[in-house]
Amino acid sequence: MTVTAGVKHLVVNGTQWPTAETATYSVQTRSTESILGAVRHGRSVKGKAAFIEVDVFLGEGVSAADLTSARNADVSLVCEDRTITLSADADFIGDGDVDASKNSLKARFEAKSGREVF
Repeated sequence: MTVTAGVKHLVVNGTQWPTAETATYSVQTRSTESILGAVRHGRSVKGKAAFIEVDVFLGEGVSAADLTSARNADVSLVCEDRTITLSADADFIGDGDVDASKNSLKARFEAKSGREVF
């Protein structure tokens, strides 16, 4: 999991959403853990989803449903020094609750794979 600063915006299916300055993401699709035993040792490899998680600010009159209903979406997080893109099967994951004090929504998208371009 990587935390990045300098986030410009989030693009979901061609629509640009204003975001907070920082975001969390991971493009790893496997995790490995060590298995130690008295006789043998080895490792276990498990699959996991690539993800992007960021606070999205909702403008006046903008429906949160436009973002939370995204399924099989093209999702890109545009930053100052890199762009993180999830595969075209990204889904919105989360409860979709709006934080009224900040007029924002915590958006988390997960997909089978992702890539990071500098």
